Amino acid sequence: MSQGRAFPAGSRFLLGRQALLILDGCLWMLAGAAVVWLGLRAYGTLPRVGWVRPLLTFLLFQGLDGPFLAVTWKETRRIRGSAQPARRPIWQALAGKSWLVLAGSVGGSLWLWRSGWVPAEAAAVICTALGGALALAGVLFWVALVRARRRAARGEEHVPDGSPRSETE
Repeated sequence: MSQGRAFPAGSRFLLGRQALLILDGCLWMLAGAAVVWLGLRAYGTLPRVGWVRPLLTFLLFQGLDGPFLAVTWKETRRIRGSAQPARRPIWQALAGKSWLVLAGSVGGSLWLWRSGWVPAEAAAVICTALGGALALAGVLFWVALVRARRRAARGEEHVPDGSPRSETE
């Protein structure tokens, strides 16, 4: 074993930064798809949808999107940060807080859908909006990956403050 590491350098449990971004994007999109599916199932139980519920879903999506985007941005910065090693164990793909956000969102949505304590209309609106926000946050990990690849192709490196720097400087 190498110094300061729990696994040898060639361990199959270690992933690079790009693989971590891909894994994070997939996890968030999968959670979002599961929650949207619950919302659509709840919409399917309604006798009539009308125009108000989709409008409420969109407005709630707009409100829920901000916190998830902030978590996504923070996770992307953590993964690309220069102080971190280039390869990390797979379970460090997300920080503990992000794992709790995902588990809480999916678990809370499932509880709303199955508990019967809230009307089906509310469960449909909340689950669909929450799932959409989660899925969009997952897409942003993929956007970060594409931007990092473009930056690498131009010969720029990532600087933790966010501004790109050319390797010729």
